[in-house]
Amino acid sequence: MNIPTPWRLQGTGFEFCNCQPGCTCNFSGFPTSSDGSCKAAVLTRVASGHCGEIALAGIDAVAIMDWPKAIHEGGGRAVFVVPPEVTDDQLDALAQIFTGQLGGLPWVILGTTFAVTGVVRAPITVID
Repeated sequence: MNIPTPWRLQGTGFEFCNCQPGCTCNFSGFPTSSDGSCKAAVLTRVASGHCGEIALAGIDAVAIMDWPKAIHEGGGRAVFVVPPEVTDDQLDALAQIFTGQLGGLPWVILGTTFAVTGVVRAPITVID
């Protein structure tokens, strides 16, 4: 039996999408965008967290996501952006969390709706 690595993330999330205000994909199930797609940029600002022994506090990560229809219908693609100083171990841990490989909500469900098509290492600036 393969027991997943325990993980925990605590922080703030920001989501911007192409639907009408209220992000209908998250609440009523279907996009209200003009073309019926769901396109989103999602920032996760990790205040504290870990994946096994790997510390994740202080990381900002952005997912740029594109689903052709409603999220739950799948077929989405995602590119993840992390700062250059994120280590390979931290990136691997975040990848396993965000693709649902380690279980836990919402990723165990959401991770089945998209394929990761790229990872970019670039500075992320959030203006508070």
